[in-house]
Amino acid sequence: MGPREHRAARERGRAGGRRPVVDDDERAAILARRQRGESNRTIAAEVEGAIGVVHKTLTDAQPDTQRAIAAAEDIAR
Repeated sequence: MGPREHRAARERGRAGGRRPVVDDDERAAILARRQRGESNRTIAAEVEGAIGVVHKTLTDAQPDTQRAIAAAEDIAR
């Protein structure tokens, strides 16, 4: 597909790329388990997912976590 086809697809609401493997509930479960100190391998085994999916979910969540920490620090001041 060329640039014209990509633009047309975006205009129809189709941005492209793969659909997310992890839904919101699974994402929350992965983040909560990691917060409790569980390893990526343990989390992957429990949510029946690949370790790479767990790692990507945690990596993608880092900006959210950093914003939450900054907000908590602002409140504490």
